[in-house]
Formats: sequence, structure tokens, C-alpha cells
Amino acid sequence: MNKFDKRTTLARDVEEMAGGPSGTDFHQGFSKQRSRPGVAIAEAPAHGEDIFSYNKRSPAVTDYAKFIEEIAEDIHLREVIG
Repeated sequence: MNKFDKRTTLARDVEEMAGGPSGTDFHQGFSKQRSRPGVAIAEAPAHGEDIFSYNKRSPAVTDYAKFIEEIAEDIHLREVIG
């Protein structure tokens, strides 16, 4: 889930509808990784940088990096970037 904020009722409701934290009831390809919102995600494009170059230590950026690691094999990313 993108911009997942466990403090909001909406995020909790969507997670519940998706089958809980693992998302197994919703869809086989549903990611386990939750990406929190973050200022670095919004600021990076304004500075002409990708989120990883702009602020790789941001918790939100770290979430996106974990998501990419999770899906890399499924989308054959390792074949593309070596």
C-alpha cells in the first residue's frame, strides 16, 4: 500500500479489506510492504532528483526501497539492472 498511515481509519479499513497485514485474501500479488508518506517523496521532484538520490535515509524512501526489493524478482528487475 502506498502512503500507508496506520493512524488513519481509512488505511486500517483498506488493510482489513485486503486481508490483513499480509494481504493474502485480497490478491496473490498484493505487496506486504507498506509505504509511509514522507516529505522527501514530495520534495525530490521539485529538486530534479529521484527519491533515492534526494534522501535515501528517509523512512518513506526506505519503505519504497524495501518494496522494490520485494518485487524485483517478479518484475525481472535484476535482469535489467544487472
